[in-house]
Amino acid sequence: MTSQEKKEELAKYKGLCFEVKRLDNEILRMKSMAERTTSTLSCMPKGGGDSRPIEKAAIAIDKLRVILREEQNKLIRERLRLLSAINAVGDGRLRSVLNLRYIEGYTFEKIAVELEISWRHVIRLHGAALESLSL
Repeated sequence: MTSQEKKEELAKYKGLCFEVKRLDNEILRMKSMAERTTSTLSCMPKGGGDSRPIEKAAIAIDKLRVILREEQNKLIRERLRLLSAINAVGDGRLRSVLNLRYIEGYTFEKIAVELEISWRHVIRLHGAALESLSL
């Protein structure tokens, strides 16, 4: 895998975080809809036709919620894969550069300030970190 491909793979992390949060909000919304729907269910018999449309809607909402949770779990596993790859880098300084850049979202300039080194040295460390990264 080239350094460019590794950068692109690592850059996915922030998007994964956003998507996990978005799905979490959607799951909460689905749960709320299901709870509102099931709270209107009645044991009283009704006349003619389909006597369980609200119950069926609640079941459908719950199935959708399960699908969303499965998708969220896939995204979380992908985030963990990227984190594990970064944490497997042996050199602590290289690991710090990758964490600050791809997990925290720092610019190279901000990493330089954080690590109290030159911007050019951050670029060199970043290159070395990508070389030592196994994805």
